Amino acid sequence: MIIFKVAVVSNDLIQVSALRMLTVSPILLTITTVSGRGRHLKSLDAKEVAILSVAGVLALGIGGTLLLLSLTLTEASKTAPISSTSP
Repeated sequence: MIIFKVAVVSNDLIQVSALRMLTVSPILLTITTVSGRGRHLKSLDAKEVAILSVAGVLALGIGGTLLLLSLTLTEASKTAPISSTSP
C-alpha cells in the first residue's frame, strides 16, 4: 500500500491504476496457466471471453482507481485494513 501511496502522490491516479492493472494481469494469467486452472478458459467461446474481459477491466479499473483515490485521501495504514477486508 505504501508503494501505491508514493506512486499516487507523484503521478496521475488513472495512470497508476492502469499501470497496476497492466502489471498484475500478466502475473495472474501466468499463475492461472501454470497451476492448471487455465484449462477451463479453453472451453469459453469468444463472446464469453469478451464479456469476462470487459467485466474484469471495469471491476479492476474502477475498484483499483477507488482504492488509489482512498490512498490520496487517507493514510496507507488506515486504507490497507479496510481494503483487505473487501472481497
